[in-house]
Amino acid sequence: MSESAYKKALYRYCGGFIAALVLVYAMYFTTVNGWLSGAPLAALLLGLALVQFGVQMVVFLHVFDEAKPRWTLWSIIYSFVMLLIIVLASLWIMANLNYNMHMTPEQMEQYMLEQNKKGF
Repeated sequence: MSESAYKKALYRYCGGFIAALVLVYAMYFTTVNGWLSGAPLAALLLGLALVQFGVQMVVFLHVFDEAKPRWTLWSIIYSFVMLLIIVLASLWIMANLNYNMHMTPEQMEQYMLEQNKKGF
């Protein structure tokens, strides 16, 4: 590797690292200091997370450096589909459990005592 290519790669990695740190600290301080709350906070965090995802993919994973990035694109699409399935299924399961098990703590304790009386 030539010296100019080494410097170029070093600047790229350092710039990506600094950009990632700035994004993380922006998310952290926005949340901790309570500058936003509710839906605007969620939207800002999602936006910053997507920007950070882009920085990570371009700078550190070299996604667009290939001549034919077709396989990389398919692997990213597959990862997003699997992530979407896992998240949606988890939300569905939690909503179903919340619907079926919606009890007050007193009702839950009474139910557990009744089940305990039945034995194994």
